[in-house]
Amino acid sequence: MEHRPSKTALTTRPDILDVSASEDERLTLEAGHVVRAFFGRLAAYFATATDIEQRAVLTLARARKLTVPTTEQADVKMQAFVKDTTAQIRAAEVHHQEIKSALHGLHARVCAVEKRAISPLQEANRVGNAHHNTYTAAEQRRVREEQARRQWEAEKQEQRDREADLARQEAAAVQAEQDSPLLSARESTFVDAAVRGIGDGPRWATLAGYAQPRSAAERLQRTQKIQDAIHALKTAAAIREQAAATRQQPLAVQVETVRPHISKAAGAHDRTTWSAEVYDERALIDAIIAGTPLVSRAVLRVHGPAMNDLAVSLHGLLDSVPGVRAKSSTKVL
Repeated sequence: MEHRPSKTALTTRPDILDVSASEDERLTLEAGHVVRAFFGRLAAYFATATDIEQRAVLTLARARKLTVPTTEQADVKMQAFVKDTTAQIRAAEVHHQEIKSALHGLHARVCAVEKRAISPLQEANRVGNAHHNTYTAAEQRRVREEQARRQWEAEKQEQRDREADLARQEAAAVQAEQDSPLLSARESTFVDAAVRGIGDGPRWATLAGYAQPRSAAERLQRTQKIQDAIHALKTAAAIREQAAATRQQPLAVQVETVRPHISKAAGAHDRTTWSAEVYDERALIDAIIAGTPLVSRAVLRVHGPAMNDLAVSLHGLLDSVPGVRAKSSTKVL
C-alpha cells in the first residue's frame, strides 16, 4: 500500500509546502531551513565566532591598560578606541544575529502553539476552581450558620434549665421560711439579727428591745423554736446565695461540631494562596506614612524609571531633593 504523508506533515524544504499547511507550519519550516543551513556551516560559524571572541579578549586586555588622557590628542585616540569597540560589538551581533533570529522565531512559534492549547485549559481550570471555591465557601458558611444555630439553641435550653433550677431553689427557700415556727415581733428581730450575724447574742437581744439583753439572749438561744427558726432562715439564705452565684456563672454548653460536606477527588488537594490587591494606592501610602502598625514602610518602593525621567528633566537640580542625587554618563558614538 502506498504511504501518503498527512496533510499537516512538515516537509524538508520550505519551498515545497502542502497547500493546506498552517501558518505555524510555514513559519516553522522557514526557521528550520535557516537552522539546517546553519548546521551545514557549523565549523565556519564557530571558527569566526572564536576569532571574534579572541579579538574581544585582546581588546579588553588593552582597555585595562588604558589611562585617563592628559592631552587632547590622547583623548581623540581614546575616542577612536571606543568607536572600535562599538564596531566590534556590532560585528559580533551581526555574526550571531541570523541563527539567533531563527531560533528565537522557532521558539516563539512553538510557545505560541503551546499557549493556544494551554490558555483554554487554564481558563477551564479557572472556571472549575471558581465553582469549587464557590461551593466550598457556601459550605463553610452553612457550617458556621449551623454551628451558631446549634450553639444558640443549646444556650437557650441551658438558660431554660437554669431558670427552672433557680425556681426550684427559690421554692425551697420559701418552703424553709414557711417551715419556720411562729415568732413574736421581738423574737423575729432577734432571729433576723442572728441569721445576719450582727454581733453576738446580747447584741441580737438589744436590737430586739429586751431589757436584759444577756439573760434574754441565753434564754432565747436555748429555746427550740428559736433554734428552729434560725436554722430555717439560714437554710433559705444559703439557698438564695447559691442561686445568686448560679446566675453569675456564664452558660457552659457543648454542642456537636458540624462537619462540612467537602470531599476530595482522587489525587486532588486544595492549596490556599494569599495576595494583596491595592485598590486605593494613595490611601495605603497615607496610612503607612501615618504609622499604621500592620504595614511597614518596606512595602513602599521608589519607581526607578520615574526618577530617571526626573533626572532627564531636572539634571543637577535633582540633587536638592533629599535622599537622591543626579548622575550623568557620556558615551562616544
